[in-house]
Amino acid sequence: MVQARQDIIKVEAAYTLGCVCLSNSANMKAALDHKDFSFIHILRQLYDEDEEVHLLAGAALSVFAYNNVVNQRNIAMSGGVRYHAFIPFLESKNEKQATYAAFQVVVLSRIIPDEDQSLTSAIGIKLLVSLLDSTSENIQAAAANFIGGLAHTRAGIPGAIISIGTIPLLGKLLTSQYETVQAAAAVALGYLSYDSIGERQLLSVCRRDPFLYEVMQFHAGKVKLSPQFVERWQHCKRIGLPPIMKKPDQFLSVGKKMVTAHFALDAEQTFTVASTNESPGGMASDGLPERKISAATSMRTGTILRLPIA
Repeated sequence: MVQARQDIIKVEAAYTLGCVCLSNSANMKAALDHKDFSFIHILRQLYDEDEEVHLLAGAALSVFAYNNVVNQRNIAMSGGVRYHAFIPFLESKNEKQATYAAFQVVVLSRIIPDEDQSLTSAIGIKLLVSLLDSTSENIQAAAANFIGGLAHTRAGIPGAIISIGTIPLLGKLLTSQYETVQAAAAVALGYLSYDSIGERQLLSVCRRDPFLYEVMQFHAGKVKLSPQFVERWQHCKRIGLPPIMKKPDQFLSVGKKMVTAHFALDAEQTFTVASTNESPGGMASDGLPERKISAATSMRTGTILRLPIA
């Protein structure tokens, strides 16, 4: 990381070291205590003219800073990072660069002094979610993988991810023909299932297509899925809730006729459905359109089934 002649080798070594130290306190302590290690070396490479070196330096810093407040403080004290260093990648047409930069600005947003933390986080999250619709399976897998990583960082991030409709998009990726995309989406959904709103949205997705739950179980299993979500899904299966179907519009236009559905409940907990066909008539004497209502009316009556939903 220090002695190599080429910058690309230095930054690759820094990124590898960060991955080795991730979630390993013993390795992290050994790296930080080494006489040649300093975040200053990585920060210098963050402003390198070579785009690959620049991007990998940001990746190395984000790995060291991931869920590590002490390292975030040390990076800030060593000179810190600036938001403008990531703008070229965030606005790049290269989806790989945009994906990696989006993850980096969210992880490092706390120590970016020249931009508001909430704004940088929002920009990164929104970009990652938009890249889930990429036509490249590698980008889809990378974006889903980064979303899964962000879903268990600091408070507020999972809620922000869920609030912009991420769960239905990840659910769609579970049906991808590429197993890497399925696995990344399943893990991301597993982490998001620990959020109460995310849990409800994921239950809705699985009720629309129960097979998606089996895909998540295969790739994520009980380790990544929220136990409460698994319990609620088993409860839904046990009581036999029907799958959620797309609701038809209340008013359905058929040719020139309009069908209106009326629902009414009486004291005996029964329901009545009445459908009436209306057809437009001629003009009344006051100049307003006159409607003629046909006498054909159908009635259906049934009993409401109460389900013991907690």
